[in-house]
Amino acid sequence: MTQAVSLLLKAPRVFIAASGASHYVASFLEDGLALYLDADVVFASSRTGPERAVRHMMSARRDDLVVAISIFRYSRATLDLASFAKKRGAALLVLTDSPTSPLAPLADVTLFAPARSRLLPNSPTAVFALADALIAAVARERPDAVEALKELSESLLWTFHR
Repeated sequence: MTQAVSLLLKAPRVFIAASGASHYVASFLEDGLALYLDADVVFASSRTGPERAVRHMMSARRDDLVVAISIFRYSRATLDLASFAKKRGAALLVLTDSPTSPLAPLADVTLFAPARSRLLPNSPTAVFALADALIAAVARERPDAVEALKELSESLLWTFHR
């Protein structure tokens, strides 16, 4: 986890790639990381088709980070985007379910969260928890961002119904 947080904190841009069940985890991760990172956080994958995702990845550079998320029944689109970004020199952080994931050999850092359950062939529950832990770990390293967010939240309290 420490290496993953370090990659996130030093990257000027963070691209998140995921599809299928992992799409929702990626959206959650994007929202959480954007609160605490100075980096631009971009959800590179899109439900509108792969063209937009490829367009985002075409701008990936050596100092950027790509977070690829895929669990069992691995997404070919996510694998292709991760491979493309690695060829462009970006670092790769992978959130996946197993060392046998096709994303694991590409990664600079891999975090594992099991996806199998008794009832479902794959469940994003564990990878959601992993994403939440990653957001919390980044927030812990950025007390300045946490304080700024607290001040913003307090200034917006009037917008909530009492």
